[in-house]
Amino acid sequence: MSTASPPATTRAPVLDPGARAPWWSGPWPAVVLGGALFLNSLPNELVYDDVHRITDNQRIRALTNFRAIWLQDWTKTSLEGFERWQPNRDLMYRPFVDFTTAVNYALHRLEPWGFRLGNVLLHGLTCLLVWHFTQRLWQDRTTSAWTALLFAVHPIHCEAVVYIVGRAELLAAMFLLAGLLVLVPRTGLARPPRALLAAPLFLLALLSKESAICYIPVALLVLYALRERAPGVRSRWWLAHVGVLLLPLVVYTPMRYVALGQRLARSKPFSMLNPLVDADLVGRIITPFTIVGHYVRLFLWPARLSTEYGLAVIDPKAGPNAMTWLGVLAAAGLLLGLTGYLRRGATWRRVATLCAIWLVSYFLISNTLILFATTLAERLMYWPSVVVFIVLAMAGVGVARRAAIRGRLRPQRVQACGVVVGLVVLVALGTRSVVRNADWATAIGLFAKDAATYPENAQLHANAAQEYFLRALDQKDEARRRHDLETADRYYAKALDIFPRHWGFLACRADILARLGRLDEAIVHARLAVQLNPRDAVLHTALAEYLVARGRYAEAVPYARQAYALQPSDLLVQLVLAEALLTAGQRTEGLALFRRLYHGLPPEHPLRGQIERRLLAIGEPPTTRGSNSP
Repeated sequence: MSTASPPATTRAPVLDPGARAPWWSGPWPAVVLGGALFLNSLPNELVYDDVHRITDNQRIRALTNFRAIWLQDWTKTSLEGFERWQPNRDLMYRPFVDFTTAVNYALHRLEPWGFRLGNVLLHGLTCLLVWHFTQRLWQDRTTSAWTALLFAVHPIHCEAVVYIVGRAELLAAMFLLAGLLVLVPRTGLARPPRALLAAPLFLLALLSKESAICYIPVALLVLYALRERAPGVRSRWWLAHVGVLLLPLVVYTPMRYVALGQRLARSKPFSMLNPLVDADLVGRIITPFTIVGHYVRLFLWPARLSTEYGLAVIDPKAGPNAMTWLGVLAAAGLLLGLTGYLRRGATWRRVATLCAIWLVSYFLISNTLILFATTLAERLMYWPSVVVFIVLAMAGVGVARRAAIRGRLRPQRVQACGVVVGLVVLVALGTRSVVRNADWATAIGLFAKDAATYPENAQLHANAAQEYFLRALDQKDEARRRHDLETADRYYAKALDIFPRHWGFLACRADILARLGRLDEAIVHARLAVQLNPRDAVLHTALAEYLVARGRYAEAVPYARQAYALQPSDLLVQLVLAEALLTAGQRTEGLALFRRLYHGLPPEHPLRGQIERRLLAIGEPPTTRGSNSP
């Protein structure tokens, strides 16, 4: 009796998801690479908002500052005048970020390398979670590895990792990923008790950054994507999960309300940082597509990076451009991906899930319905980029597998070619990241580089100007001091060419011009600043000082009086008013105010000696008795 030969079978290619994965497909290559690429940022100095978030932030000086850390507006530090210069800033509540920086301070005080090392370690840990999250969803180590590797090296993450303020992005993404991993089991159906365990992690994500509110729809989308593990779940299963996922808001909302002074949101942002504030209806419709186009470009070709993308990089009045159409194309791709919910096949459902997760993650920062203080920023893509890199990794691995199955090349050769191509991409992206990290070494170098990269951006020129001005104040050599002041003046002039009605730029340039001895120009700029912001006492005071220095005493008095009316308790305002009155011929009133100031100050106050010398210079020594009436 003859036996039939067994039917021929096709051997699974090496790239098949069921095949044994190569050694590099685990999570640790991404973790190590993600940490190593950012080590060259450790020697960088504190730049930009890091200065007032760290150096000027008194509440991080002790972990026991409970109320200051946990129940205070995150944007409020000890930096004098910060609210004045940013009146329409976002109200932010991110206490866990302050808590972690307080831990840093307890360990190494104000050494910048320690804060940066903390960010690098958080990035490495997030790379680990990205790998596990991708693996939990798709059960494919190769796709998980390439996702984590792209996430680890991409230069769009430099701002989040190198910029200490970017820790908010790192912590929010880390806790979101950790919460999702706790929520979703490796196999079988998720249970409400797992949601209870995930809820504290979601709360920590919220306490790190407001945009983590997306955890509720993201978690539900992930649960929906994995519903095939246990078909037939009932509505009460969904209701239980929704109820548990809402619990963090019960804690978070009242804490935020108290910390922000009985408010949950802020007024409209400033139009230079977010040009959509002044946009018409057409601009409000078109510009969100332009913003998406810029993000697509940053993912696919991150050659031109910047700390700011405000006016006029984004200009709603300019109409559609190449970035707009790229954004429209990306939006069409998202809509096409969402149709995967209506199609058969696991791949289409995966794509639909990823598109939906990206949309709900991006909505709060999209400037579509809600405007906030930043049009677009590289650091904002830290969490949403996880979805982007999963899609790119799925596409690359899928193409390689189809080539191995349908092509004439052996699977091993296709795999080798795919690895080589992937390594070339990783090396290119990693090199760009290392170079970008070096740009952050000094504030002057960073803003000068970014202003050269995006010369149409007013804020970048202003940032460079401010850094040169601050360096000028510390210069002991007169020639170097003047050089820095002149450089700062040129940058402010460029900023005002782009945004001529920015009262802050006008005031700062007026100060620099006055220090350079160009008083007539300083007066012109200061007067424009006063016209744009007539309720600011500091602007009136500065203009009065310039007028007095120029000898235009009578013109100075009204501005000094207005400053006094706005802020009568300010000593500098009183001193300038007294000087303006005295030099303008209103001697009696000026002397009375000088004497009242003199006798109202303690003997050790430095202004007391200055007033005494001024009175002696005009032959009017302060009396021993004094009078508080003019």
